[in-house]
Amino acid sequence: ERGFAGCDNLEKVTIGKGVITIERSAFADCKLLTTITIPKNVSSIGECPFDGCSSLTNIIVDKDNQYYINDEYGVLYNKDKTLLVQYPIGNTRTSYAIPEGVTTIGDSAFYNCTTLTSITLPDSLKIIERSAFSGCDGITSLVIPDGVTTIGQSAIRDCDSLRDITIPDTVTTIDGYA
Repeated sequence: ERGFAGCDNLEKVTIGKGVITIERSAFADCKLLTTITIPKNVSSIGECPFDGCSSLTNIIVDKDNQYYINDEYGVLYNKDKTLLVQYPIGNTRTSYAIPEGVTTIGDSAFYNCTTLTSITLPDSLKIIERSAFSGCDGITSLVIPDGVTTIGQSAIRDCDSLRDITIPDTVTTIDGYA
């Protein structure tokens, strides 16, 4: 846990082929990290692995990895794209549409992503985990689709520009500081 956290001069990481697990917050607060390459043997990635990596623009997963995949924008998903693990928060895009089929937005997946002004959530979404959108200052409105049941702790906290949020009747749990 937090193996390389806070390594201020780390800019690029290629994880060795023998690594099978990336622990929780392994690269947290590596502010200059722009690219990370995940090899084919990684089968487990802990919560918020790249939390606070404000320059991260690309996550590349080996095409032979059986557990994880990246999309054309460098966004990290589990292999069947039901879990969005991490959006590269240094990416300068202003909008992102999470693809249909995603059921869970992972812990801190968009944490402190200040460049996004628009995020479209899919109808398939069920769970928004802890701190998923926390600190997304550019977002002005958020429509949570019918079917979402859980909004985790601090999921939408500190979104200073957020003026309009739609929460459907299907939500049964809203954790503290959401």
